[in-house]
Amino acid sequence: MHAVQVAAIRDLRIHNYIEMISVVILWWDHIISFPLEVTSIWKRPKTLISWIYLVNRYLASISRIAFFVINWEKLSNSVFYTFLKLHTCKTTSLLNQILLFFNQAMICLLLLIRVYAIYARDRRILYLFATMCTVMLTATILSLVKQRSSMQTRLSGCKLAHTESNAIRLAVPWECMLVYDAVVLLLTIIKTYSLAATRAKVSLATNGVHIPTIVLRDGILYFVGITVSNAINIMFFYYPPPLLKGALSTLNSVINITLVSRMVLNLRDSATQSEVETQVTAQSWGNLNFASRGTFRDMQLETVLDISRAALATKRHPASDNWSDIIESDSTRIIGPSRLHNYVQIVSVVILWWDHIVSFPLEVTSIWKRPKTLVSWIYLVNRYVASIGNVAFFVTDWEKLSDELALVKQDSSTPTNLPGCKLAHTTQNAIRLAVPWECMFVYDAVVLILTVHKTYRLAASRAKASLTPNGVHIPTIILRDGVLYFIGMTVSNALNILCFYITPPLLKGGLSTFNSVIDITLVSRLVLNLRDLATRPEIETQGTQQV
Repeated sequence: MHAVQVAAIRDLRIHNYIEMISVVILWWDHIISFPLEVTSIWKRPKTLISWIYLVNRYLASISRIAFFVINWEKLSNSVFYTFLKLHTCKTTSLLNQILLFFNQAMICLLLLIRVYAIYARDRRILYLFATMCTVMLTATILSLVKQRSSMQTRLSGCKLAHTESNAIRLAVPWECMLVYDAVVLLLTIIKTYSLAATRAKVSLATNGVHIPTIVLRDGILYFVGITVSNAINIMFFYYPPPLLKGALSTLNSVINITLVSRMVLNLRDSATQSEVETQVTAQSWGNLNFASRGTFRDMQLETVLDISRAALATKRHPASDNWSDIIESDSTRIIGPSRLHNYVQIVSVVILWWDHIVSFPLEVTSIWKRPKTLVSWIYLVNRYVASIGNVAFFVTDWEKLSDELALVKQDSSTPTNLPGCKLAHTTQNAIRLAVPWECMFVYDAVVLILTVHKTYRLAASRAKASLTPNGVHIPTIILRDGVLYFIGMTVSNALNILCFYITPPLLKGGLSTFNSVIDITLVSRLVLNLRDLATRPEIETQGTQQV
């Protein structure tokens, strides 16, 4: 019986981590793309694409949080969940699936409009996709009715264990989406190379046709990402154990929403090139591309696993179906802080890697393809040591290590009955560890003050000299000079310092990695944007790759 419980705990823990990563990516990307959204969507006349974008983006951002919280609550047939009037966990799961497929429908519509546009409103394209959408809608409805799954009543949260046949049925809508994405990708590639051949033939390009630029412009990389993500998601319906079947559905939906939203923003941004200076500034900051699911129960499950094994070894707990007897041990008093610490670490690593992935095209054009300077080398060392090192230490942090190899004597202890390597710092030790961060806080504050001072002096000088016909746009100058970057770093550092003083022992210093990631990301973005401004003659190509 315990072997089954251990497997269920493991699968549920993986499922929860995937859900949390999905929400982090969705919200982080929305936050850092919001300035570009304001200039490209909110400040322009609304079109059909604008409304589809807004519905898809905001419905996903809000509802993912709602369903994320609900999925961590334990629902049963006897509980009336008044918030959404949900009676059962199965009803919650069904509504979640309907929402995912609604978001996919919005994505399909946006992709249809895109392909319809690049094919100059060819009616055959419209008829083809109308037929495909009808078949997909029918298959989706049939897959959602009469589902066969079971709720794990002894596990926290609302997760369903799908049977093999039910998982295959639920995979059908995603398989239809895969076919749809493949058709969109194929049509886009055909049109891309057709356009390239035409342009080369009539010599419309002075220096020849740059195929990668056209490919990027027509969104093939977006479609490739969507197609690959969907294919991996479908595999998760067939091969994993029951509790993990369909676990990638939310992540796949988030990837699709994020990529398509970016495509819409970039297309809308390209249509307002007459305002290029303002938009490039907004886009640079808006491209801080980052992307948590969670009330924190996963570390609780880890602890249950650890305690369960100890119970089997010492025979202090008989084999029982009542898990509450195991969970209510003395060790659970420190589960909460340790669990919270783990989730902060996961969020930090996700943000760091997501931002690096999204900003990599800009890094190639602004760093790798240009002569290396001191700033370039500092950027590369800082960025890559952080990206690789944080993942390595993150993995190590989850292993149990001893204190025998400690390099510096610190007044801390390791909870031996919890998995992972977490130190419980005393108040005195936490105050000592906060000193370097307090020095960094003073440093950041000085940089911020000097930058704000210089920004407003420059604004006053430009206004006095009448360098701009309509006056000086202060927010644009502030963005350009990086004040918002320094504000972000200063606030992040202040929160990190507070964490050393007012939190429980296991949480003291819990925000250090997160604060470091925020600093690294913001400074890296600052360097990339400054380097990008130095190559302004290539603005059209860079604008496409920066997206």
